[in-house]
Amino acid sequence: MKNLFLIAIIFLIQSNLLLADIQKVRDWYVQIDEDAITDEKDYMIWTKNIPTSNSYPNQAEGWFGFLMKDYGYKNFKALYIDYDDYVCGMEGDEKLVNTIFRVDKNEPQKNRINNTGDRLSGYDLISDKITEDLIEQMFKGNNLVIRVFDDMCSQVVDYKFSLDGFSDAHNLIKHKGALKN
Repeated sequence: MKNLFLIAIIFLIQSNLLLADIQKVRDWYVQIDEDAITDEKDYMIWTKNIPTSNSYPNQAEGWFGFLMKDYGYKNFKALYIDYDDYVCGMEGDEKLVNTIFRVDKNEPQKNRINNTGDRLSGYDLISDKITEDLIEQMFKGNNLVIRVFDDMCSQVVDYKFSLDGFSDAHNLIKHKGALKN
């Protein structure tokens, strides 16, 4: 339930959101939320992290996903990650968070994602070649590792995500008529 709450916060979904369709596709979830008043829909695919050697005891369960729309690179509008255990101080003042994304043994890709200000999560709009390359690698890969840097505390936390079901989750959302492209 925590995951759904955090997803709602990131995309500023209205509190009157009552209807949600969630379907699991191996390690990924397809989620279609419908606003009970406006009938506006949000389409998301997301997954939970797998603990790594750079995890630490009692590390919170993280998640990673995409907001899907009728536009954007292959219908990917924005990516988001939960890093609520990464914080140690006044990170809410930081606008950008340093990250490295790596699919399998591909070249690591540095990125700075937007901190939501709640110090729990970050997001990035799909708007550059680096992110488009990451998506292409995810369609072909097995695992994604995201390293999040807390520059204030010199803390580094790795989050590992299985890509098993990623392509099928993307295709399922299109099959449900959610996306036209």
